[in-house]
Amino acid sequence: MLQAKDFVESLARIIKQEFGFPVYDNATTEGFTAPCCFCSYHFKGIDAVKPRLFKISGLAEIVFFPVIQPGKAVRDEEQALDFMMRISPRLLPKLTVGDRHLDTSDISFTFGGTNGDIMRLSFNVDYFDGLQENEPEERIESVVCEMTESGHGTP
Repeated sequence: MLQAKDFVESLARIIKQEFGFPVYDNATTEGFTAPCCFCSYHFKGIDAVKPRLFKISGLAEIVFFPVIQPGKAVRDEEQALDFMMRISPRLLPKLTVGDRHLDTSDISFTFGGTNGDIMRLSFNVDYFDGLQENEPEERIESVVCEMTESGHGTP
């Protein structure tokens, strides 16, 4: 089964390839420089589809800290739009995590921070995963039963 760190590593790789700036996890609280991103993944739920097959749902998040232009009191709309336009095709409709291509949906961009300059992008990730089968049990292919005169069968 995929782990949260697998999603964070995949998002970091995409951001570094597309933009070339640093990516941090949510444990980093100081010492970062803009532009940069923080990535996280949170499991939302697991539904049993079959005895050994599960649909797993989660929420991926990227927080983008842009370069703040001196003297600018509000967000740089062009910088935000550029980020959204370049990152969206890399996330929708599939996100590659390891060797898997997972369904994504409901991408959302919101702004926060004191000046509304920090962008938060979130989207759903849904995929199926199964439990590994144990060694196959020996199965009996057929049983031959003979009838006796008394009507009782004998194997």
